[in-house]
Amino acid sequence: LGLAESVVCSELDLAGNQLDATRQRLLIDLRQRYYDVLLAQESVRQTRELTEVLKKSVNVSEKLFEAEEIAKAPVLRSQVELQNAIMLVRQAENRRTAATRRLAALLGESEVAFESLAGDVRDASPMDDFELAFDQMLANHPELSATIANTERARRQLAQQRAVPISDVTWQTSVQYDFTTDELVGGFQ
Repeated sequence: LGLAESVVCSELDLAGNQLDATRQRLLIDLRQRYYDVLLAQESVRQTRELTEVLKKSVNVSEKLFEAEEIAKAPVLRSQVELQNAIMLVRQAENRRTAATRRLAALLGESEVAFESLAGDVRDASPMDDFELAFDQMLANHPELSATIANTERARRQLAQQRAVPISDVTWQTSVQYDFTTDELVGGFQ
């Protein structure tokens, strides 16, 4: 009985470690989606700024063309550049929408209602000491703990099985009458 209880305790430890691993995976996914949205927001902001600069460039080149200071080709080139920038803005907005939807799906929502997330991708600091972070991850990682708990559970189950020399036996008998042959039929399983 004590061995059976230790097996159940080890299964509880394993379940707790698996829960911790799932929480950590969810937190990592949430952080990744958050930074995806921040990057997409920054991309939209920068492409919009580029579009505004190119609009001014088109206006200046059109005025220079009207004043007969430049040829038509630079004007057309600046207009093409503006159209490309407008397309880049649309693509960046689509990436932001997709990133926002992925974040909403991770949160279990149909949509996340916000104009923009707080934060700046330029403020994300790089990892100072990789070796220290790696050692901490190895020491505290829930998936490693779950693997260790699973191994311990298997050891305890093995000890429990060794303690019980004869496994449980189930048997069944049956008696039937066959009317076609007028015989009594018996069975044992």
